[in-house]
Amino acid sequence: MIVVVCISLVLFATQSIRLDEAQTLWQTNRFPAGILHVVAQDVHVPLYHLAVHFWQLVFGNSIESVRNFSLLFFLISIPLVYRLGKETFVSTRVALMGCMIFSLSPFMNWYANEARMYSLLVFISLLNHYLFIRLRKSGSPMLWYAYTLSAIAGMYTHYFFVLILVTQIIFFLLNYRNFPKGAFVRFVLSAISVGFALLPWILYVRSLGSMSNSRPLLHSPTVVDIFTTLTQYLFGTQSVPINSFIVALWPLIMLVWFFTLHKAQAKNIDSNYLIMLIILPIMITFFLSLLIRPVFEARYLAYIFPAIGLLIASTIGNLGIGLRRIINVAIVASLSIALVVLAENPNTPIKENYRGATEYLKIHATPSDVIIVSAPFTIYPLDYYYQGSTRITTLPLWDRYATGPIPPLQTADIERQVKEITGTYERVWLLLSYDQGYESEIRNYFNNHYEMLEKKELSPNMSLALYKLRYDTSNIVTLTTNPLPIDNPGNKLGKRTAKKR
Repeated sequence: MIVVVCISLVLFATQSIRLDEAQTLWQTNRFPAGILHVVAQDVHVPLYHLAVHFWQLVFGNSIESVRNFSLLFFLISIPLVYRLGKETFVSTRVALMGCMIFSLSPFMNWYANEARMYSLLVFISLLNHYLFIRLRKSGSPMLWYAYTLSAIAGMYTHYFFVLILVTQIIFFLLNYRNFPKGAFVRFVLSAISVGFALLPWILYVRSLGSMSNSRPLLHSPTVVDIFTTLTQYLFGTQSVPINSFIVALWPLIMLVWFFTLHKAQAKNIDSNYLIMLIILPIMITFFLSLLIRPVFEARYLAYIFPAIGLLIASTIGNLGIGLRRIINVAIVASLSIALVVLAENPNTPIKENYRGATEYLKIHATPSDVIIVSAPFTIYPLDYYYQGSTRITTLPLWDRYATGPIPPLQTADIERQVKEITGTYERVWLLLSYDQGYESEIRNYFNNHYEMLEKKELSPNMSLALYKLRYDTSNIVTLTTNPLPIDNPGNKLGKRTAKKR
């Protein structure tokens, strides 16, 4: 746990705010009723957001404060990994090795230092796994109450927690003889309790009739994405060359695992549950993405990783002491290197340098310029940092305080909306990130109609370009006594937070 805190301070504490984090601050900076309203129109459930709201009342609403909330749940998850490993494999060595893999995981450390619900989801999932395995060995009513409450908390943390419950149902049906007498009835009562507890939220969401205000575009997955996802769990989201090299090693890794798998582990019922916990959620989301709509995303299934780490630890634990020590050193070294590369490599795909963008704009943008951001929801992280006098707006035009989804952007709308935005301004700064299907059309329009004066690549898939709108400057906007505000000025989250800091 001390090592994890040091990793956070050294590698992740100074990272720029990311899009999802800025949305978290924007959503939680209101009264609880308002939080429920905005979260219900998004694609999440409200437990994390409400918890963060009350955390902010005590510790402040800076991004550092809210990241510490996530870090706290990662830290207290480490003892839970130990207890789960000890309960599953009855081995202190395996439990400690699982803790080490979990604690040094670049994937887990990245999301443990992000102001989102994923570390809370992992914590509740670990608690639920532990209680589920304990239920197989004991019929204690208190265990059933605790298990049911953990399932309710999980469902109110992330919708994808339901895949854990589906896995548990299938596992129970396949192994019901290994559960105490009466377990079936109690599982049914637990399922009914979870359903009734979730019903008010489902009815509330349906009453609003909208769940898609700020959902990024996801692509349909391929089989390669399955191996890429497993690679991310072990080594984090690395740049394309590094990721491709690691993915290429998967056949060799699976071959080694197959030949070192001990018969005792293969017959361990609880370890079979961990194996199902890895396979079923991945396959379910994969086929849902192909058949209905894309939902396959590694971070949505973050609760899979502890099972992966414990199974790896169990496999290593069955080796001879000499080979085991060599592999332990190799794992610590590879995970540590991957951690540093993930944090320091400027080409890491999930890095979002919105702070760098705003610092550059503060120095170079003037009141006679206008700043356009696309996709529209990327205005959140810019709003957090930016305190300049240049107007900021979105393309397509979007009022984020109005109910309803982000409006679509058709090719025919680009010219009209750009002219409406630019008016009599002299220059336009175009910040592009999170392609929603129209980024190339926006870029081509500006390249074909205006002179590009400069361009900066801030981080992977994020660029800032400056265009000259006109050469007749007699009618351009001039600096007034009151600086021009950011569009839709209803919630100055960025300014209030900056003053607190």
